[in-house]
Amino acid sequence: QLLANQEGTLASLYVEEKMKEFFSGDQQFDENALYEYYKSNSYLFTTGEKRRINLILVRHNPNMSVEDRAKAKKTIEKAKAKLRLGIEFGEVAKELSQDNSASKGGDIGYIGRNFERAISKVAFGELKYIGDTSDIISTNAYLRIIQLTDIKSESERPFETVKEEIIEALRKERRANFQESIYTEAATRNLLRENRAVIQNAAGGQVAAFVRQ
Repeated sequence: QLLANQEGTLASLYVEEKMKEFFSGDQQFDENALYEYYKSNSYLFTTGEKRRINLILVRHNPNMSVEDRAKAKKTIEKAKAKLRLGIEFGEVAKELSQDNSASKGGDIGYIGRNFERAISKVAFGELKYIGDTSDIISTNAYLRIIQLTDIKSESERPFETVKEEIIEALRKERRANFQESIYTEAATRNLLRENRAVIQNAAGGQVAAFVRQ
């Protein structure tokens, strides 16, 4: 049992020493290697299309009374009618929307295609031009109307702006590969059994000598 414990301790010291050598070494990467990673993993550096929308929301969930659900439907129909009359979306949102964005005229900022499906499906599918307004969008919990106010096209982040991210990714990859190789080496060589003399006298300089072997 004692021998096994000593073997485990020295194996850990061996790996620890090797990792110190690794971290103290040169961690520079060739520019070509960085660019190759950038092109091979372009999906990591691509920003998908974003769309900015305004929202009018009225709560309309199954837990509400029949009367309250009816009032909710009248409220969203009133909002729809006002928009058809040409009243600004923001003004209608401030008056009738129950969303936190009401005070900002319904502006909820930019959304991606991974936003709530009921909304993103309309925002990215039915609304084609800035200023387009949807019909009433009905879900189990809400009645909503949205307006498209801006579109940001899909874009690739420039290489120069992501170099540090790539370097960090390559460092992590190199570190993981190195650590795995060291553990594999320790297991394959069965270091401790090959150095029983060191195990028997394990302390101070003897451990350091073992690590250098």
